[in-house]
Amino acid sequence: MGSTARGVLSDDTLTMNVVTGDGSIRPFTYHRASDGEYNVALAKLKQAVSQANAQENLSESQAGAVQKVSKDYEAISTDESSLGSDLTGLGDDVTSTEADLASEHTDEQNVLTETGDGTDNSSVCGDASGVSGDASGISGDASSFSGDLQVLTTDLSTLHNDASTLTSDLQTLLKIEPGYAGDGSDPSPSDVQHAVSGAASATDGYVKQANHQIGQENGDVATAYGYAADASKAGNCNLAADGPTPIGRISSPFVGQSGAST
Repeated sequence: MGSTARGVLSDDTLTMNVVTGDGSIRPFTYHRASDGEYNVALAKLKQAVSQANAQENLSESQAGAVQKVSKDYEAISTDESSLGSDLTGLGDDVTSTEADLASEHTDEQNVLTETGDGTDNSSVCGDASGVSGDASGISGDASSFSGDLQVLTTDLSTLHNDASTLTSDLQTLLKIEPGYAGDGSDPSPSDVQHAVSGAASATDGYVKQANHQIGQENGDVATAYGYAADASKAGNCNLAADGPTPIGRISSPFVGQSGAST
């Protein structure tokens, strides 16, 4: 709803009676501004607008930087969860290989028994060939293990990269907001430090477990080809092939940061 104000205009002066906040009526006098006064007032207005915009931009930058740090912080937990699943997968691979190795061992023992009970040599060599086939199957198990190991090493690199990004984004945030301390939902600088150091320490453990499983897988493959060689030799079959190149051990991408062992 509009209102009507009344006043008295005299030359360059306007006096108006204005109702104030307490209901009283008071006269307010306005005078016509000079060009210089107008320019000064305009400059002050522009400065105020500029300061307001700068403060708004700073607030938006702060909010964006905090959001990045929080997202990075959450990524660390996600990465570690993925690595835990990767290690479980490698353990399952080893268990599967060992089951196949046990089956091969039974086949190899049958060949050794046949060589002592007068079984026809062609049958012995046929069964020895089956043992060599078992060893090839275990080599296939090792290939699957290598594929899963590659997933783990990729996830280790992701964890390392995310930890580096978290550190960098926190530094950026502290330049924008030096007093940033976090709150109930956003991590504090101390939280970030613990997350990064924890990631490095956890990676040390992941690498040790993975290398232990690599050793088990390599040992099982070597044993498998040893069984094949024994069966072939027992029947004078000359069927056994050399085993595949052992799977290489992995190292931590945090080496030099956490003292992670390989």
